[in-house]
Amino acid sequence: MDPIPPLGPAPLPPPPPRPARRRGMPLWAMLLVGLVVGIVAAVGGLAWWGWQAFEQQATTAMAADPVIAEHIGAIRRTQFDWAATSAEPDDDTFAFHVTGERGSGTVVARFITESADVESIDGGVLIMQDGTRIPLDEARDHGADDSEDDERG
Repeated sequence: MDPIPPLGPAPLPPPPPRPARRRGMPLWAMLLVGLVVGIVAAVGGLAWWGWQAFEQQATTAMAADPVIAEHIGAIRRTQFDWAATSAEPDDDTFAFHVTGERGSGTVVARFITESADVESIDGGVLIMQDGTRIPLDEARDHGADDSEDDERG
């Protein structure tokens, strides 16, 4: 019998498969996403700032209204009412829950922009907590009647 020939060195095992190269997001896509996020944040910030300015101006206009001053007193707190505002057909009509030293209620009024820093009320209604509805143009109407009486003598 012939002796078994030497086998020689053992064959090397096959190399492990190369892991699939995971490609991340391309640089241009990352820049694009960053740009979009930045634009959305900037627009959102400007909208928030503008809304805060409007609410402050509306609160000042409500504080200056004689009917609100008579029934609510000095305004301590206002809260925007999204539902009541959405129910109004006019885009310039807004609703605020108002709390003051004499009472609280909801002001649903048309706000007119007088200038960049000033809003004024152009009619509306104050709805007290007990459901009483008081027109906001009541004081202006009485003032107009008084001035007509003065002119007639």
